[in-house]
Amino acid sequence: MSTRHEPAALASLGLPGLATAPDVVQLAWAEPDDSHALGAGGAALAFSALAAMGFVGEPFSEVRDSALGRLHMAVSSPAQRVLRVSAPAGVPLHVRVPDGHDASHLTYVPDEDPGTAYLDMSMSLAMIVRAGSDIVLVDSDAAGLRATPLMPSSLALSALTSLPDVTSWCGDAADPWLVEQVQPLAASPEAWSRVVAAGMLARLLTPADGAQARAWLAALREGAVDAALAGPRRWVRSLGDADAQAILDVVVSECASLTLDIEDVVDDVHAAREGWDDAAREVAYRRDDLEGVLVLLDARGADAPVRAALAAVDRAGTWLQAALPADWASGDERLRRAALKVPGAWWGRAG
Repeated sequence: MSTRHEPAALASLGLPGLATAPDVVQLAWAEPDDSHALGAGGAALAFSALAAMGFVGEPFSEVRDSALGRLHMAVSSPAQRVLRVSAPAGVPLHVRVPDGHDASHLTYVPDEDPGTAYLDMSMSLAMIVRAGSDIVLVDSDAAGLRATPLMPSSLALSALTSLPDVTSWCGDAADPWLVEQVQPLAASPEAWSRVVAAGMLARLLTPADGAQARAWLAALREGAVDAALAGPRRWVRSLGDADAQAILDVVVSECASLTLDIEDVVDDVHAAREGWDDAAREVAYRRDDLEGVLVLLDARGADAPVRAALAAVDRAGTWLQAALPADWASGDERLRRAALKVPGAWWGRAG
């Protein structure tokens, strides 16, 4: 993870720990000679005044860099310090400003072009711009703007010395539904997917009926150990400190990333954008993934940093819960089990 300038910028956004890509794109301000629209002396106009004029006549210099993904950026003159960002047609554009600041004072989105936003970078505040899977942190200094792509938290987890043997534990799990959900994750080459699979197995294993529940309890009283329940916990307790810390760091990063995604889904629900229900289900599943990994970390006594990071996730989740129809995910077995494990959880659904 790059550490050149990102931590302070991300902390100002209330999202420390996000995984940053190694490439930083420098965005030079438009040449002063091009600033003919500023009038005598090139005096800077207020951002609000420029927005009222629709930025007509303000020169912008286009930026081309593959690191920006599908986002298109252009920068204005150093006197104005405005960044124009555009998303592809049909892809919602989201901007996050620092905590304590009003987005309406720092951003302008034309009614006729909701896929474009103008950002006021004159106060050198950091902002995050998102368009689908493309997400970029932008901040500024005297030389110009910097754009740092952010990457999925799961990709920040390097190869672990010890990976959970989830497939073997599944063979002892008398829970066909859960085994079906876990097996694709267990077979993934990504370390994070396999950690999530271990957490799901440790947390969501459920007896099919009362008879099976009584059999489990009887076996427990006799000292029998269920490998599907015990295996994930034994594995995490066996990890070296470096592996355990790597998982913890990625969980904290995923909490920050999920907070952003939940805020975007809230916007999508309110706007009734197509696919909002699938997006809501995805963030609900990811929140439950974290709850499973929390079970693993709890077995190691390393869950405190995660609980603190989850507080921000659940604040955003409460807003999402308020926006969603009561029956939006009825019949979803994963979310039904989540509600059984954590009654009242915003991501859980009954029935």
